[in-house]
Amino acid sequence: MKVAVIGGGAIGLAAAYFIAEKGADVTVLERGRLGETTSEASAGWLTPGISSIPVAAPGVVPQALRWMVRPDSPFYVHPRLSPSLASFLIRFWRSSSSMRFQAALRALVALNRSTLPLLDEMRTNGVQFEMHNRGLLFACLSRQAAAKEAEAYNLLRQAGFEGDFTLLDADEIHALEPTLSDTVEAGLYSKLERHSRPETIVAGLAAHLRQHGLTVREHSPVLKITKRQTVWELRLRDEVIQTDKVVVAAGVWTGELVRPLGLRLNFLSGKGYGLTFEQPPVTVQHPMYLIEAKVALSPYTGALRLGGTLELMRPDATLASRRLAAIRAAARKYLRDWPDIEPTMARTGQRPMLPDSLPAIGPVNGHDGLFVSAGHGMVGITMSAPSGAALAAAVVDGKTVPELMPFSPNRFRRHSSQPSDVESEPVAA
Repeated sequence: MKVAVIGGGAIGLAAAYFIAEKGADVTVLERGRLGETTSEASAGWLTPGISSIPVAAPGVVPQALRWMVRPDSPFYVHPRLSPSLASFLIRFWRSSSSMRFQAALRALVALNRSTLPLLDEMRTNGVQFEMHNRGLLFACLSRQAAAKEAEAYNLLRQAGFEGDFTLLDADEIHALEPTLSDTVEAGLYSKLERHSRPETIVAGLAAHLRQHGLTVREHSPVLKITKRQTVWELRLRDEVIQTDKVVVAAGVWTGELVRPLGLRLNFLSGKGYGLTFEQPPVTVQHPMYLIEAKVALSPYTGALRLGGTLELMRPDATLASRRLAAIRAAARKYLRDWPDIEPTMARTGQRPMLPDSLPAIGPVNGHDGLFVSAGHGMVGITMSAPSGAALAAAVVDGKTVPELMPFSPNRFRRHSSQPSDVESEPVAA
């Protein structure tokens, strides 16, 4: 069986890995450089707990409206006159109801339950990447903020999350992480969570596939997908590739590829920023979420990365100085003796967002052999392994995977096979 995977980020490469493990001949086609559009700006959290909390949640819309007047806020929607944006925001608002939030939460917890075992399996099988098992620390400027995060973890446990967490007072959190400043008064520690340097996952998966004789191509954008009888054809700039099955994992550009086939996926880029400091000036032991600033911090081997903001917009790789300054200011506020220094590398991440906060993973009805895996938003590194493993069972074995049912791309599909500018209501979550 020949399978082409369109997209060379963590989601596409993980899908390719698990499909290849089942014996298929896999070709990965990446439009640019591997991991360029998201991984280099990601904090790399491997967090089946916090990553299972949907962005569309009760109370998010009013908070987002308050943040709209602050161009440096953690969550910002770029306003423009656009039916697509209006449709996205309306569906996002509907998905933030308590009932839909709870359904999405249960679906994410169920799929993410296999994240850590699958990552361990990948390393056992020879995939090399940096991974740390230090839990996740939430640094809060007030006890009330820490209590609110504990409420979120209680919701996770009610939905089936099996990890433990501990509320920390000022003395306890500073004993656990001495680099925190005196402004931090409380926190929460989730022991199960891990983190990685995400570029190493991308590089490790690509190297493993190539070492096993499979094809991973960069700078090979797919322009069109068509079906010729029983064979799929992928049109590139100067060639046509034929394959038995296709997985579209092209991030925020997935919608453009599948729309001519009648599948309307209304993606926005959840643009974020990652600031990497090689040889950082302070030694941080734990990955941390700086709660009030909504900034992620990840210490790597010989480096540290700060990540933050969620800007809903069209794909845009420009660096906004206000956003970068806000992230750096958070480090100075939460960390003791952090100097105002320039990062070694600053990147943006074009994280693909769908309006109901759930990715689209699975087969496309009416198109035998066509599959989608995209829309993982800010949690693609966590969800790459479980998404890839579950999708491989559908692609190679033809199985119906119960864990994937809430994520079916067909929840956005119209009854007609023709594309349209009007989206149907989702049938899940």
